[in-house]
Amino acid sequence: MRAVFPFDPDVYHQLYNAPAGAHPRICRGCGVSAWDMETTPGVDAGGWHDDATCLACATLAGDR
Repeated sequence: MRAVFPFDPDVYHQLYNAPAGAHPRICRGCGVSAWDMETTPGVDAGGWHDDATCLACATLAGDR
């Protein structure tokens, strides 16, 4: 799995041990994060539809 999805074990343990409110917010549809929306020019998912879906993905899915 590491060859397909490289992930640092130290980062995994930091996320695992973090309180639920401190987990990063990442869209399940496209993978955009709250950090991407705020800091990356050209990334605009329009905000959040719910805790796990950005507005762009919710609109594409017809889940308004």
